[in-house]
Amino acid sequence: MNYIKIFQRTLREKYYTRNELLYDKKVGILLSPFDYQNYLTYKDELIEEDENHSISNSFNLKTFTPGKIHFFLSSELILMKNTLLQFAIEDYTDEKSIFNEQNKKEILLGHIYSEVEGTLNLENVPTTRKCVEEISSGKRTPTNLNEQIIQNMINGIRFVETCPTFNEENLFKLYTILSDGCLDEEDQLLPGHIYRHDGVEVGDYKGCPFEKIPEAMNSLFDFVNENLNKGFLSEFLPHIAHYYVVYIHPYFDYNGRTARMVSYWINLLQNKKGIPTVISEAINQNKNYYHLSLSETRDAHNDLTYFLLYIYKVIINYYLTFKNIDEIDQKLKNNSVVLTNNEKNYLKKILISYKGSFLYQDFLKWIGVDMSKQGAFKILNAFESYGILTSKTSRSNQKLFDINESIITYQTKKFN
Repeated sequence: MNYIKIFQRTLREKYYTRNELLYDKKVGILLSPFDYQNYLTYKDELIEEDENHSISNSFNLKTFTPGKIHFFLSSELILMKNTLLQFAIEDYTDEKSIFNEQNKKEILLGHIYSEVEGTLNLENVPTTRKCVEEISSGKRTPTNLNEQIIQNMINGIRFVETCPTFNEENLFKLYTILSDGCLDEEDQLLPGHIYRHDGVEVGDYKGCPFEKIPEAMNSLFDFVNENLNKGFLSEFLPHIAHYYVVYIHPYFDYNGRTARMVSYWINLLQNKKGIPTVISEAINQNKNYYHLSLSETRDAHNDLTYFLLYIYKVIINYYLTFKNIDEIDQKLKNNSVVLTNNEKNYLKKILISYKGSFLYQDFLKWIGVDMSKQGAFKILNAFESYGILTSKTSRSNQKLFDINESIITYQTKKFN
């Protein structure tokens, strides 16, 4: 089996997943499970031999499973990275851009509300944007567990926005803020402990043995602080840290929430004057792919290329979604139609989630709001009257909706 050719093709064409390499006839490689394990061994040896990092990017982050934490700059990943960079350059130099200096604060505030809502929904904590806004502004005092979790998320965001040093002490402060008053007794840390004191299972995987957690997390603190704002690796730091916290799983609970907040924190440390990328809402709309990218990375001996590709696709699609909403909003204003903030939020959910014709039930699932059938149709029919949606009747006599592609300036399909 010529693993060199397979690997070169993967770098050149598409970074194929395990299932594509084993089962996808269109790819045409069709490895056996035994061959695939040998392929992973070949890649591991390649990384060990690549001392000058001419092919791979591997890091001195402690692992407890086979393989170093690493990624390869495949053609697909380079395209994603350069595409996002080009969008950023265009928007930050365009005075009419929605991301210009005048709009930054308002857009960032909207992103933060979405991030809180998206992170909580990702972990099946029901909430609404209105609830988040009321708690954030002090108009509502938490009266139940869900609202306390929202308050904690807001407090966590405010903490990392002060840009504290990324170290053990401050990570523990963040975790304490996020979990305040919300942990079951069996999930609480022992007095004087900053990490869990026992093993933990995450689906089909085990977290890092608890006695190795301090050494592992110290390797993360060193790695991040050594690479902040230094060279091309710095732009990957938030996502590397995101994966690593999930991989180590230093707590019994709140690991995913903490990992996504750490990603936001590191982004802020590197870009104090810009608009950090916040993506939990977009992840929530397709959470199965998020968990799949984590599994693919871990199963491929910590090959972060899979997770990075997923994250970049999500960021680009989310970025373009905001640009499309702004374009649609401007077009409608020219026709004397003004979208409300709620309508913009519903439209965002549709644009993020849309994969083809959908029913009102799909819309209700996407927005996560307790709403009647009549309420859903009122919104969808309004969007149709604005020219944002089109509709047709299915064979079962149900009304199907589609996005009116002619009103969409920035296409996201090629990044899916």
